Amino acid sequence: GTKLKMSSAYHPETDGQTEVLNRRHPPNLLRFLSNETKVAAVAVELSERDEALNHLKVHLSRAQEQMKHQADKKCRQVTFEVVGDYQVQGDLPKELEVTDAEDVYPDQVLGSRVDMRGGVSVPQSLIKWKNRSI
Repeated sequence: GTKLKMSSAYHPETDGQTEVLNRRHPPNLLRFLSNETKVAAVAVELSERDEALNHLKVHLSRAQEQMKHQADKKCRQVTFEVVGDYQVQGDLPKELEVTDAEDVYPDQVLGSRVDMRGGVSVPQSLIKWKNRSI
């Protein structure tokens, strides 16, 4: 019989064997050394395979660098700390910075939605602030 064990993809038909096999690292492809074989056709195939693998590694590394560069364009490090009902403490963008003399508080809720993050619903609101153009 098979015991129901939810796999990482939430498929109840597995018994966990796939997860055990996937934990192992894939086998290493050994590099071909010239004069390793006496069959010329095999030597040509192996050297072409090594050349193709080297090209793939270079292109994969370039693609990963480009993806990281694109993802980092949209990232910025911001930390906020809620101090009170209408107070936020932290590093704000220049256009949102306020002085102590300004009276800034929510004026109107323009819209709201619930965003799912990791299976948890996170309420979000678009706020028009009093005395702010943004």
